[in-house]
Amino acid sequence: FFMALIGLGYGFLLPSLPKLAQGWFPRNYLGKVTGIYMASLYAGAAFAISATLPINSLFGGSWRNTLFVFGLLSAVSAAAWWLVARNPPSSDATRITENSPAGSQRVWANGQVWLVAVLLTSMNIFFYTLGGWLPTIFVERGSPPYVASLMTSALYFLAIPATLIIPLLSDRIGRRKPFLWILALLAAGASYGLLVTPLAFGWILAATLGFATAGIM
Repeated sequence: FFMALIGLGYGFLLPSLPKLAQGWFPRNYLGKVTGIYMASLYAGAAFAISATLPINSLFGGSWRNTLFVFGLLSAVSAAAWWLVARNPPSSDATRITENSPAGSQRVWANGQVWLVAVLLTSMNIFFYTLGGWLPTIFVERGSPPYVASLMTSALYFLAIPATLIIPLLSDRIGRRKPFLWILALLAAGASYGLLVTPLAFGWILAATLGFATAGIM
């Protein structure tokens, strides 16, 4: 039940961020703004992966207290949003849709929208499955648990520059598909490498995976 609440909150939150960015910032800033808030998502994940075991040890191995710490951070963040954030001046529906005369009905019939949806679904399945299992893979291959969590955090730390660098490069070149192909092949190669290369390569491969998957997203 509580996991469902987390998913519900995340599901409502994530689609709202682009709309807030659209309302708060001029159009020519949207790429940078999107990169910054996506980078912050990965930064939070990197912090969580690397800090969970130390926090757990600090509380004598209590998973309840560990979850309480992260829940408290979420509550503080929610309170800050409630007190500080303001509705964007361009949040009214007429302004947002004025450049879309075709209306929302045609969105469902747009093949490009479904292509992006399938791509994002596939990337989320890959990214979250990988992020969930990577510490276990490292431990089963002989890594101490804390080192395994740090190696996994490399995946998220390298995702941060990717969210800023890849959009900038693709904007300058004016093309998206070459980046999607190159990064997808890079992610596939790094994933296979995690299974067959010595454990010491885990740092490099996790970082490569983080950069590639975040660049695609």
